[in-house]
Amino acid sequence: MDIQTIRNLEIDYKKLAVAREEKGLTQAQVAREVGLDRRIIWQYENGKALPLENFAKLMLFYGKTIEFFVGK
Repeated sequence: MDIQTIRNLEIDYKKLAVAREEKGLTQAQVAREVGLDRRIIWQYENGKALPLENFAKLMLFYGKTIEFFVGK
């Protein structure tokens, strides 16, 4: 999958919260681990579009594939 295809995907941002909760972590814990502010994690989980770099960080941290975040 190329970068343009990834940019055009419709990410289900609520699945960011699902992935976090599966790990039993708070937004603050995730923010510390990936080097972001907790408020940013909240914004992403609530639909704010996230830069690919941050999406990649979170995807790797949660151990999830792109398909997890775009699947219905």
